[in-house]
Amino acid sequence: MTRLPRVLAGVALAVAVSLLAGACNAQPDAASVNGTSVNESALDAELALLSANRAYIQAVDRASARSGQQVAGAGHGTYNSLWTAHVLAGIITADAVHQYLAARGQLPGRTGLDVAAAVEAADYGPYWQGFPASYRATLVQRTADLARLGPPALPVAELRAAYHQLSGYLFREVCVRAPSFVTRQAAQAYASRVAAGGGSALGARRGSAVTCYDSTQLYDQRAAFAAAARSLPVGTRGAVVPTAGGYEVVVVTRRASIPFDGTLRRTLGVVAATNGGSFPRVQSVLSKAKVTVDPQYGTWHGSPSRGYQVLVPRAPA
Repeated sequence: MTRLPRVLAGVALAVAVSLLAGACNAQPDAASVNGTSVNESALDAELALLSANRAYIQAVDRASARSGQQVAGAGHGTYNSLWTAHVLAGIITADAVHQYLAARGQLPGRTGLDVAAAVEAADYGPYWQGFPASYRATLVQRTADLARLGPPALPVAELRAAYHQLSGYLFREVCVRAPSFVTRQAAQAYASRVAAGGGSALGARRGSAVTCYDSTQLYDQRAAFAAAARSLPVGTRGAVVPTAGGYEVVVVTRRASIPFDGTLRRTLGVVAATNGGSFPRVQSVLSKAKVTVDPQYGTWHGSPSRGYQVLVPRAPA
């Protein structure tokens, strides 16, 4: 499991784009998936949302530096044709998978979405909070869809290694009490009382409320606070972290970890596949999908054995 940006996995506003496309008919289609329109305004909206996360786009550019292909196009406000083709291919793939699952009544439920949210937050790392909430939800839906489809079977040992690597991030909810102090010395004294088993009563007297976060919400907190909430054992010790007005002691009161069950194993397998592995069942779904692409963006090309993509035209319009 890598913590590098998933260049291709992060380019599909799957469900949001397909729903938006059906309502926006003022512009022509960029593509069609089984008769469902993905029009140009939807594609443009996704390109803009991706570009708004500048740290992520810079990482993508660094990852593709050897090929000489950058996200930005030659003209101001334009995009590289290969990047645009990748984004469009991601939309097509996500729409085809979602339609396939919906037709069979196999869309993921709440548990699948919760697990996908935790895995996505862990895998994207610092880039995750740079996406708006709506985009995060779309990435989560897409990963949950793929997990329901069933990723390629990976060795359990490999999946378990990934689980241990990301275990600090794989929770449904973590609850934290964080009383504040003016000086570091006072905060450290409180942390010592927590370690000695006396922190609970002191925390109650100071009026520090317990606040709970899911994996995505925790990424919106300060880095030091989030790191402490992820790593501290429940109730046994606290971590002193600086704030704008002093210090606080982070004490984890509860952590609902995600077990290493079938849902998590399938979701970890999806991330492993989209980080550079193969995904035969996706290719099987795409082989049966009726896909058309506007020639100005390229052509839909591939096979179940080699995968599918949008090939850019030799002489783009």
